[in-house]
Amino acid sequence: MVKVKICGVRDRTGVDACLAARPDLVGLNFVPGRARAVDLATGARLARDLEGLLVVGVFLDAPIDEILRTVDAVGLVAVQLHGAAPPAQSALLRARGLTVLRALRVTGASLEAEVEAHRPVADYLLFDAPSPGSGVRVAEGALDRLDLSRAFVAGGLTPDNVGAMVRRHHPAGVDVASGVEIDGRMSPARVAAFCAAARAPQQVHS
Repeated sequence: MVKVKICGVRDRTGVDACLAARPDLVGLNFVPGRARAVDLATGARLARDLEGLLVVGVFLDAPIDEILRTVDAVGLVAVQLHGAAPPAQSALLRARGLTVLRALRVTGASLEAEVEAHRPVADYLLFDAPSPGSGVRVAEGALDRLDLSRAFVAGGLTPDNVGAMVRRHHPAGVDVASGVEIDGRMSPARVAAFCAAARAPQQVHS
């Protein structure tokens, strides 16, 4: 069954929404300056409250030492890497026993080379739109050309469109942030609807 990741949890409302809907992964954003970012103390508290769910730390061009400090302080078991981090960083983190999701933007001629470089050292690739978290969708035609058997798809997904995307492309997982928010805050109803819609195609055929 497709894995569902809810990203950008930053308060008790988000925690309760995820505990009720039971996504497979929950993302905590550790990118300074981002609207959904949390500090170490908040992240550690949220991770404790999310007991029983796989918590992923999201990083952008963070040094390996900073990532490992955050992993230890928060109790993370998985990381999601954005930006220019080399494949060696993913390999090192996997060697530490962490699950690694490597985010790649579906744009430009370099994507094929990036996939070839990062796929061997990441547990999953995560294909996103050029501006992660913006609500902009990845073009369907671009997804048609990608091997999604070990990849998550993000970018502009909502409870209304995720089911059709899963039926068409059969990704390993789906990732959402803005698509489960209302006025910039996480909506428990939209989290529940997204998880149900993402899983519905598999339930129909099971």
